Amino acid sequence: MNRRRPRHTFTASVVWVLAAGAALAQAPRPKAAAAPLPLRAVHQVCVASLGDTVAAHSAQALLIAALAQSMRVSVVEECREADADVRCVIEFSERNESQSDSERDSGGVRGWQREVPRQSAAIAIRLVDSGGHVLWADAEQSTGSLTADAIHAAVQQAAQKLLAALGQ
Repeated sequence: MNRRRPRHTFTASVVWVLAAGAALAQAPRPKAAAAPLPLRAVHQVCVASLGDTVAAHSAQALLIAALAQSMRVSVVEECREADADVRCVIEFSERNESQSDSERDSGGVRGWQREVPRQSAAIAIRLVDSGGHVLWADAEQSTGSLTADAIHAAVQQAAQKLLAALGQ
């Protein structure tokens, strides 16, 4: 038994494709994302809050001071006025480390041991424009000693790298 194919199959397919195309043409299109801001166009920055800990407040103040002293960028309080935001995450730890030594003298071997506080800080820093594009990112880690503050060292290293990138 021979079955006949309906003749309207091709015509119906063409009509369906045209109708679907017209519907797609009328559908709202998502806006194209704005192009990232070039680093050389960043003149004003806002340093976003790093948190409520003492280490976070210290790091934020150090970062603002380093950027403001550079005269390369202006630091503004209101982030909506800035060309880009500086966003950071900082991790700070302090631990005691044992140091020991021994001496030889006529009575044998004498040793001593003491606890030495050690600080370490790690900072992840990003420069983000108003469109959400990450323009620059870096991470620094510093281990402080009795005389050097680890947070200060990590923030200074990160600020110097950011300013070098902005100078390009």
